Order: sequence, then C-alpha cells, then structure tokens
Amino acid sequence: MKKIVLVSILILALSTHFVLAEGQEESSVPTGPVTLRILWWGGQARHDKTLKVLDMYQQSNPDVKIEPTYLGWGEYWDKIAVYAAAGDLPDIFQNVINRFPQLDEKNLMADLSAIQSFSTAGIDDTAVSIGKIGGRLVGINLGVNALTMGYNDGIFDQAGVAYPGLKWTWDDMRAASVKIKNAAGVYGVDGLGTDNDMLYYLRTQGAEWFSADLKGPGWSNDKIMVDFLKNCLDFQDNGLVPPVEVVIEFYSNEENTPFARDESAMKIMWSNKVVSVYKTRQAVTKLTVLPGPNNEKGMYMRPSMFFSVAQTSQLKEQAGKFLNYFLKDIEANKVLAADRGVPVVPTVRETLKQTADPQNAEIYDYISFAGQHSSDMSTRFPTAEQEIRDLYQYNYFQRVMYKQMTPEAAVKEFREQMTIILNQ
Repeated sequence: MKKIVLVSILILALSTHFVLAEGQEESSVPTGPVTLRILWWGGQARHDKTLKVLDMYQQSNPDVKIEPTYLGWGEYWDKIAVYAAAGDLPDIFQNVINRFPQLDEKNLMADLSAIQSFSTAGIDDTAVSIGKIGGRLVGINLGVNALTMGYNDGIFDQAGVAYPGLKWTWDDMRAASVKIKNAAGVYGVDGLGTDNDMLYYLRTQGAEWFSADLKGPGWSNDKIMVDFLKNCLDFQDNGLVPPVEVVIEFYSNEENTPFARDESAMKIMWSNKVVSVYKTRQAVTKLTVLPGPNNEKGMYMRPSMFFSVAQTSQLKEQAGKFLNYFLKDIEANKVLAADRGVPVVPTVRETLKQTADPQNAEIYDYISFAGQHSSDMSTRFPTAEQEIRDLYQYNYFQRVMYKQMTPEAAVKEFREQMTIILNQ
C-alpha cells in the first residue's frame, strides 16, 4: 500500500505544483563554471559505471562540475515528485516512456530539439522518434531493450534438463523447475508475476493493459489474468520460486537476487539488467525469449530508458552537450557497457560488439534474435499508466501471493479500480 500512496503523491504534485514550469523560456548560456545536476536510478553496477563516465566528462570539461544523485527504482519516482513539487528538477533526469504523459501534461520536460548544443545526428531514427510527444523531443532514448529469460546453463546441466528455447511453454518451465529443485536443490525461477510479466502474458493472449480508447482494461476476459496469477501461486506453493517477500525485496536489485547468487536457475528480466547480474555471478547468463505459447505475440522491443532535460533547467545548453557525449563518445560507452540497453548510435554499437565481453556478446546476439521474434509494442499510455501498473504489482499481486485475496476477487476488484482511475 505504501507504493500506492507514494504514486498518489507524485500525481498530486504533477497536478498542482508546476504551473511555473509552463511556458518557461529557453535559458541563455551562463558564463563561467557551472554545476550540472543529474539524477538516475539503477543498481550499484550502473552507479559505478555512470560515476566513472561523469568523472571522465569533468576531466575534459573543467568548467563543468557534475552533481549526481542516484537511487533504486523504488525510491526514484518519489524523489522526482519531491523535486518537481519544489520546481527544482535536476537538469538531466532518467526517464521512461510510460511516464511521458504525466510529465508532459505540465510541461516538465524541455524540447531537446530546441537545444542548439544537442544533435540527433548519428542516432538511429527510431530512437529519436520514440522520444517525441506532439512533435517535441522530450527524451532521448539511451538503449534498446527486451524482456528475456536468463538461465544458468550450469544448473541445467547439473539437473540433466534441456535448455529453454523458442518453443518452450509455461508447462515446460514448471516441469524443468521441479527437476531442478529436486536435482540441484535450488529454485527453478527467481520469481513470477511482476507487472512486466503480466503484460507479456496478456499480449500472448491477444490483450494489453489498456483498451484502445485508454478508458478501461485491455482484456475482455478476466480469466486471462486469473490464470496467470494461479500459475504464480502454483510456483510459490510448490517451492519453485523464492517466497514473495524475497521477490519483492529484489524487484529492482538484480545483482543481489537469488539468481545472481546461483540459488535459482532462471530469471525473467530486462536484457540491460543482465550486465548487473554478470558482475555478481562472474559467469555468463544465457538468454532466451519468455515461454509460450504465442511468445512471438508477447515479446516486444522497447526503449529501455531516456534522459530528459528539465524545462526549469537554466543549463539546457550544457545539458545538451553532455547528452551528446553520453550517447556518442566511444570511450564513455566502453565504460557504460550497454548497461542502459543496446546503444542507439550505430558507430558506438558496432565498436562495442567488436570489443564486447562474453556477457555483452550474449546480449547483442539475444537482442538480434528477440527482434526477429517480437511484435510491435503499444506506445499509447494513459496519464495514470504507472499508477495502475503499481496498483497491480504492489497491491493486488502481493495480496494474492500472501493469500489475502483469491485471484478471482483480486482481478475483479483491480478491473473496477482501474476503470475508475482511467475515467477520473
């Protein structure tokens, strides 16, 4: 319930406190040393890499001091709400596409195309267009991403189980998990049931989170969602996944999950998160698509995340110059090592592929494979999209897993609450 309250704080802040940001004039370029504030979320591996790149930038730009703030995903949007309520968003902040409607509604993101120091030259056209709302470039895509099912081939070998692949089903995953638990003494899967897992499953059934008019659920039969929650309960009740409190603890901390510690054989995660797991495991995580049937309908390629520049920033030109460096500098991207997704600048991407360590080589190969077995993602989101996904993940999913509600009751109530929120 804490997450729902905090998301409500964000919505209240976005609704009531940002009139000053609207109609803000583009700032002139200050002279002399400046302090550029940058905010992002991630795990420790991302923090370490990003901080190193910030040091590199400051060494070559002694007139710029960078003030970083970095958090986990769970704290990040609460911090954004606080900054925004005070009219004090950092100059550059990490962003996701499903937050765009909320932030754009009050004009909190600057138009990057109006920043003279920033250039989209050399960036994939699709990576640029995906960051636009109403012709304004409100965020620049930092990488291409896809959900993946990572697996520990050593545990599979120990248990004598065939590796997963394109033709795998949820039943195959369960059968393999039982054999792995009995033969290797570890969990089959690191956890099931996040909002991303549910969206994938909905898509395999020809559904989505939201209806075409964004006024209601994107599924017509509640049985779809009920069946998936029952599947999650079955895995938990049979000890094939860690207890729900462990799953919750590591929602956005992949490098410390049971899978990263070789205590489970499989993990569903975003492809850019695999690098963090590699840092802990010191072994290559093999990657494949999620189970089917209909996994090609469920799979989709998406922008991993964006950098946006605050409309209130007085350092837009300096921010634009930094974004050019972050996206296009070869040495910086060797350090970043595709942590935010496969790079969107072809020259960077090709260089990194040639020098990739075994894990990143696996990621590049997987992205190419997944792209051939995916369907288009929806890019239309209601303003309350994240609120609704959080309502599922931090409320109804957890209540089902803690046996406080049946799947049927949870889905019925979730549908009702979702419809109310979308029509407010």
